[in-house]
Amino acid sequence: MAIKEMVEEKPSKIIDGRKIECGSCGYCSEIKSCAEAYFLLNQCGCSSLDRDKDGIPCENLCR
Repeated sequence: MAIKEMVEEKPSKIIDGRKIECGSCGYCSEIKSCAEAYFLLNQCGCSSLDRDKDGIPCENLCR
């Protein structure tokens, strides 16, 4: 009997020519664009990127 390993694919997106994947949320200082910050917040659940909980991540990038 063969056992199939289930591999859950992480959401990913190409932003500014780079593949961004859910995994480690990291810090706003490591994020290159507002689009990347929104992807990580909304698709990956990286709520730590929205310190004041107003729905806008990394406010230094997304003003």
